[in-house]
This record gives sequence, structure tokens and C-alpha cells, in this order.
Amino acid sequence: MEVREVGGSHLLLHPEGSILVDCGDGVATLWQALDLPRNGPDAIVFTSGAARRVAGVYALLSLLSGTPRDRPLSLYHCLANARLPDLVAAWAQAESSLGFPLEVEAEHPGADIIVGPFRAQSFPVHRPTGGLAWRFEVGARVIAFAGEAIPGPGVEKACRGAELAVVSGDHHVVETDLELWACAPWRQT
Repeated sequence: MEVREVGGSHLLLHPEGSILVDCGDGVATLWQALDLPRNGPDAIVFTSGAARRVAGVYALLSLLSGTPRDRPLSLYHCLANARLPDLVAAWAQAESSLGFPLEVEAEHPGADIIVGPFRAQSFPVHRPTGGLAWRFEVGARVIAFAGEAIPGPGVEKACRGAELAVVSGDHHVVETDLELWACAPWRQT
């Protein structure tokens, strides 16, 4: 399994499938520049509905809409976030005649999904707008993503035992035990 940064988003690549974590602005341009799979990922999961996490969805769908797919592109987002469904609806209204197969799934924290070789689990995270941390397992390999999560049980569960954990530290300043956060058994990037 390989992890590639695509702007502020991340792509998990495996010979049997791929998952994009978040889809920020500029992902479509980078997708072409980095020579990533022409038919796109098998799924996109979102850590939140924040603009920096979903702003590139319309452009990526437009880029991929002309490519043949065996299966629909699945988009998984937190049930509480409405921004992604609104973006997808706007794209579908403007470009629905292209017949691009797409599924949008609203997930509750605790969802367990299978995408190709990936087992993905979502965990609730503490942030003002809600959201999810995601834990991806392929065999014994574990990688976790939590976006702008504030340290808490959901982030800890998602990151426990992961060989790589991507947690953005640029969220609102909150009162928390930063020493515990810094000493936690995962890598903060």
C-alpha cells in the first residue's frame, strides 16, 4: 500500500483499489499532473464537511466523468455535513447527462466499510463542525487520517497501532492536555 499526498488530500493506492481521503481545492489539477489512475479512486472518504476538505469535488467529478468505470465512485461523508451533498447535487444538475456512476453515502461515526482491499472504520472526532477520523486496514497494515481533529477518544482509537497517522494540527486552539497529545503513540504530521 502506498500513500501519496495530493495537495492537502491523501490517496491510498493498492494494486486492488484506491481511496482518496478528502478532496480539497486543486486535487483535479494535481490528479492529472501526478499521472494518477485515469478513472479515479474507488472511493472518496471525508474527514469533515469543511470547505478545505470538499472544495475540489466538483472539479474532480468533472475530470473523471468522461472515463469509463466498472463500479460507481462512492463518496462517504459524515451524516451531519450538508456541504458535500450540495456540491454533488450541483455537479449532477450541470453534468448529469454524462452518465457517470456515483454513490453518496452519509455515514454515522462507527461505520465500517469495505472498498476493494481496504477495511475502513470511521470514528467520531471532536471539532465544532463534527466529522470523522478514518482507520484503513489492508492485512496487517494500518493507516489513519483525522483531519483537523481535536485530541480525543475517536482520534486515539483510529490511530492506535497505525504505522502512519495524519492529523492536522491547525484547528482552533482549545484547552486540552497537549503533553498527553504529544506523547500519544501515533505520529502527528
